[in-house]
Amino acid sequence: MRQSLRDKIAEKSRYDKRASLAETTANYNELTGSGSIPLPLREPYLKYEEVLKTVLSKSSTTLELCAGMGLHSEIPCTYSKLFIASDISESSLEILKERLKAPLNLETVACDFEFLPFRSESFDVVACAGGLSYGDNKVVMGEILRVLKPGGYFVCVDSLNHNPIYVANRYVHYLLGRRTVSTLTRMPRVGLIEDYAASFGELESWFFGGISWLIMPLSAIIGEQAAFLMSKSFDDLIKVKRLAFKFVLVAKK
Repeated sequence: MRQSLRDKIAEKSRYDKRASLAETTANYNELTGSGSIPLPLREPYLKYEEVLKTVLSKSSTTLELCAGMGLHSEIPCTYSKLFIASDISESSLEILKERLKAPLNLETVACDFEFLPFRSESFDVVACAGGLSYGDNKVVMGEILRVLKPGGYFVCVDSLNHNPIYVANRYVHYLLGRRTVSTLTRMPRVGLIEDYAASFGELESWFFGGISWLIMPLSAIIGEQAAFLMSKSFDDLIKVKRLAFKFVLVAKK
């Protein structure tokens, strides 16, 4: 069995177990989206939500990839005519329906986002929060392009894999069994963003968190608001890119 397939099975099992635990204990945060993220790390998620609100409308048909238990699904669901949340873990999608209180415009589809079970040119918007490393980057990009309508948008927030501190931290999580080899090798880099820019008609990107590794422990001393402002000021000062912790992009087909 190929390593990527073994890893995908392992990831599905991990998220199924996490969802089962959440269902048994009702142990999932009622806060969603950027509100669920600690303030010093919140800025990329605020930008992600801002961009989504810009491209979504009440006529939008929207697909979320790697939706999981719906942590970042509320805004695309609220601002769309039809919202389809997809994930490899069906158990996670059951929690998502509970979290969003199963609105009439919500559908859930359990699937592998390397093989999306949707017709070509089906969606006005495709969204993804933190899921790109769970699939082959080129295959996933091809599927996003295929299912988007002409003039449609892909919006994502994800981690960047250049800063050696963040790379080392992810490797530690791998050693602890919290990550698979495939997610380490597929973690987005600037080159992937450039590939999206080349494949889509238009693309805009933003980078955040050059010193997130320092800001979280520092926030315990100077407070979350001060730490948030310090992180933002640092990113603005050096125009952070390759050192970033997170990035947001919007690409138009």
